[in-house]
Amino acid sequence: MKKNYSNVAAAGEHFVAHKIFCLGYVALLVRQGYPMIDMIVSTESGERTVGIQIKTATIAKRWTGKKGQKEMSELQFTCGHKAVKNVSKIIYCFVDLANEKQPPQPDVYVIPQSELSKLYEVIDISKFKLFRLHQPPVNLEPFKNNWNPIREALA
Repeated sequence: MKKNYSNVAAAGEHFVAHKIFCLGYVALLVRQGYPMIDMIVSTESGERTVGIQIKTATIAKRWTGKKGQKEMSELQFTCGHKAVKNVSKIIYCFVDLANEKQPPQPDVYVIPQSELSKLYEVIDISKFKLFRLHQPPVNLEPFKNNWNPIREALA
């Protein structure tokens, strides 16, 4: 069975929009096909805005080891070359739809583009046909379900 990637993307976008609304901000989904951002978030008055790029994975966790001894080795999300290198003031929300929480709720890694670029300073990502964010969980833990980058951008 083939995955419906537009439904996966929509699930991530709508979850992030809901969380942003719960924080007291306005979230506007951008029309499909806009190259760099998926959502514009603003204060209620509209005085401050920030662009959000949302990348959603049905399962972002990657495991290594033999059966019964597996451990999580990295988180992996598909990501665009241009957005990582060329856009300076957006925030990425990497949504992992799979988790063990009860009730089920996605994990979101909220990473400012400036921080994302630091992770790839020594790698020429333009050499990759399909670029993916590969990071050990420990590198992304500070960003997990941490909505402060959005709050700070809109303060």
